[in-house]
Amino acid sequence: MGKGGFYAVRRGRKPGIFLSWKEVEPLIVGFKGSQHKKFNTRAEAEGYIKGGTVVPVIPHLSNGIVDRAPAFSAVRPVAAVTAFARQLSSSNSGIKPSTAPPTLLIYTDGACKGNNNVYSKVAPAGWGLVVVDEATPGAKNTELCGPVVLDRNSKFYMGATVGSNNTAELSAIGEALHYLKGPEGSKRIGHVKICYDSEYAARSVRGEWNGDKNVELILHIRNVLREVKSQKGREVFWEKVKGHSGNKYNDVADALANRGAHASQGDGGRYNENTSRLDNESDEDDYVVCLGPPKKKPKVIVDLTL
Repeated sequence: MGKGGFYAVRRGRKPGIFLSWKEVEPLIVGFKGSQHKKFNTRAEAEGYIKGGTVVPVIPHLSNGIVDRAPAFSAVRPVAAVTAFARQLSSSNSGIKPSTAPPTLLIYTDGACKGNNNVYSKVAPAGWGLVVVDEATPGAKNTELCGPVVLDRNSKFYMGATVGSNNTAELSAIGEALHYLKGPEGSKRIGHVKICYDSEYAARSVRGEWNGDKNVELILHIRNVLREVKSQKGREVFWEKVKGHSGNKYNDVADALANRGAHASQGDGGRYNENTSRLDNESDEDDYVVCLGPPKKKPKVIVDLTL
């Protein structure tokens, strides 16, 4: 038997038997009516592909989050999986009991004015996040923001093809995870809790929801999540925060996301430049700094009269 069992894909982009979920995931995510299941033996997997009943598998919890996406007989969760998702939401959004509470809280939010699904040199959608370190006395909060990256040639590209509320919310969680695997975030001790206000984004990243949109972006973020989970002594918890409800840090993340939507590059974390320029890069134009109020460079007026 393979170390992780045998994954049978009866309906998907490429039916067959595979030895890892990583191979299966891109074959079924976004494929309407996908049918797949994990078995302990190859014989069982072969029998499933030849015929049988599709039985939804409740995902197990590993290292604090849902480790594998549930098997569906259709794109949307069946009743059993939906009930399990409600259970996760009502029990602190999928966390498992831990000997130590999370000490690193990351509040994420996305913004898209008009929710336009359009391509633009300056992305109409942005993300923002606030890192609150409760383990280090006197530690200052870290604030990051930036636009949803649509340029495939950018080293910061995660897979978004449009600027929208959903890609903004997904990007916020993705950037939070990139921060955790980066030089600064990986040095911060303790378990982490992602505080989000988008059920769609969080459940898509955790593998609870599989749709046919933003597939490339979601798969990228899931891979980053796996890397973060592999960090020694790190558990990832999740908590749903109601947006625009007066939550201090959610409001800050929202403000940062709106700033990020008007920037041409992110600020902080894996982004090297602190200043993000607007569409027109002439010296006379405004520029946006994510951390702090927008500033404006003074115009130089030259008198050409004789």
